[in-house]
Amino acid sequence: MMMDIFSKMDSLGNKNNAENWREQYVNALGTLMAEVLKNDTLLFSPLYIVATQLKEVTTVDPLVEPLVWQCVESVLEQFPTFEQQSDFPFLIEEEAVPLFLAAMTGSLSAIIELAHFYREEGLAQWAVKWYEIAAAQQQAEAIYWLGNFSYDGQYCPFDLAFVFTSYEYAAAANFPDGLNNLADMYLRGEYVVQNDTIAFELFHRAAKLGVAESMYTLGFLYENGRGVQQDMKKSNYWYHESAVNGDLFAINKMGHQAFEMNNGELAMTWYLQAAEKFDRHGEFNVGFCYESGIGVEVDIKLAKYWYKRAALQGDSEAKRRLNDL
Repeated sequence: MMMDIFSKMDSLGNKNNAENWREQYVNALGTLMAEVLKNDTLLFSPLYIVATQLKEVTTVDPLVEPLVWQCVESVLEQFPTFEQQSDFPFLIEEEAVPLFLAAMTGSLSAIIELAHFYREEGLAQWAVKWYEIAAAQQQAEAIYWLGNFSYDGQYCPFDLAFVFTSYEYAAAANFPDGLNNLADMYLRGEYVVQNDTIAFELFHRAAKLGVAESMYTLGFLYENGRGVQQDMKKSNYWYHESAVNGDLFAINKMGHQAFEMNNGELAMTWYLQAAEKFDRHGEFNVGFCYESGIGVEVDIKLAKYWYKRAALQGDSEAKRRLNDL
């Protein structure tokens, strides 16, 4: 690995030579990756994205250098015969190259954004590697995400102790989602002794920082008097705040509440919000409204349309309704 060569040269007192070699190899990356990218099969491999990013590299900060050479090795290991991993070519998002180049400067914020990019593109194996670099620098958000990957057992070993300490670290840094997930562990008694009071305090902190899921859970805790005195007014407040902030469970719940109050139009408005976010429960509820004339005129064609959308996402009741119509 090239990083080993550079490190060895440094240790032998050949720092200038090592820097010269680094510069030469970085400069050669563009030519090398341009050649690699001529292989059409690469279009159907996620390495196409990595190779395209590497092609534009002109400088590499020591913080990210080991991973950059891992990226190069990963590409070259499959060259010239790349394994086709998709029936469709991978597309390069507009931000892909600028994000990579920003990360090459050693900027922790850029490294985190690059990790997010890989995660959102379904390239979790690369996301984890970049999160690990930021986590080694005690970056709370990166540590939080490594906890998530460990909890899922995806590209990180499943380890509840690691998950807990990751969320605990992120929560101590006041990272909103870290607070929420740590609260979940206390609420469920997962790895730690179950404690509603601590869970409530953590959810409340996260909700104040804008976490819609925490707002919903606060509504549940107030409704059921868990970790706090029962208070239906506060429960309804937090359910509504959660819905306004986009939580799909909360949006559907607000629709149910409107339905129970015989306000079909309001119920339909809430359900449609969830359905338009491709939530299968919202889609089913909109279908039911059209079938039953709740808040709208009966329209069996539209009812079938929404039931079909829910059914395609695995909703068994929607499938049954479709068969009955």
